[in-house]
Amino acid sequence: NIKFSVEDATGILPEPKQLDSDDASIKSYYYSTLLNKKELPKFVDQKSIFTPGHKLQKNSYEVLYSNQAKDVNKLHSDIQTFCYNELVSEFGEDFVSTEHPTGYGASVDIAVKHGESLYYYEIKTNPILRECIRGAVAQLLEYAHYSQIDSNKVKKLTIISTHDLTLDAKNYLNKLKSLYGIPLSYRKANLITHRLGEES
Repeated sequence: NIKFSVEDATGILPEPKQLDSDDASIKSYYYSTLLNKKELPKFVDQKSIFTPGHKLQKNSYEVLYSNQAKDVNKLHSDIQTFCYNELVSEFGEDFVSTEHPTGYGASVDIAVKHGESLYYYEIKTNPILRECIRGAVAQLLEYAHYSQIDSNKVKKLTIISTHDLTLDAKNYLNKLKSLYGIPLSYRKANLITHRLGEES
C-alpha cells in the first residue's frame, strides 16, 4: 500500500475524483481499486462557483522531475499571470478567474464571466504551434462540455500560446468553426511586452 496526501499527488497522478458514498462500485471502507470492476463508478460533478481572482499555481512538485519541467511550469504560470491582468483590463476584476473549476476535478486556466455566459482560455507552452492547438482544443471542449455544470454557459473557447498564428493554423481554426460550429479563437501571449494579442 502507498500512502500520500492529495497535495503531494498533484501533477503525478490524475486528479482525485469524488465518488458517491453509496456507489455500488466501492467495495471497501478504506480503499478501492478499479481493477476487476463490475461497473464504472459514478463520478460526482463538483459545484462550479465563479470566484474572481488569480489563484497562483503550486509548482513545487515539478522539481521532482527535471529543471526543464520546472521551467515549463514557471513559464505557464508567468503567462497565466499577465494574461489574467490583461483580461482584467478588458472585462473588469470581478469577471476574471484563474483555475476555474469545470467539474470532475478539472479546472480551466482562465475563465471570464460575460453576462450569463462564460469564456474559457487555455494556455499552451509547447514549442510547436500545432501541438498547442491540438492540446488546447481537446481540453477546452472537455472543460466546456464533459461536465453538465456549465455546459450551456460556455460561449467562447480561446487558445493562448506564445506563437504567431500561421495562415495554415488560422485556416484550420476557421474550418473547425465553420464545419462544426465550435466557437474557437486564438490569442498570442507576448513574452516580451507581457501583452495579450488581439483575438483571431
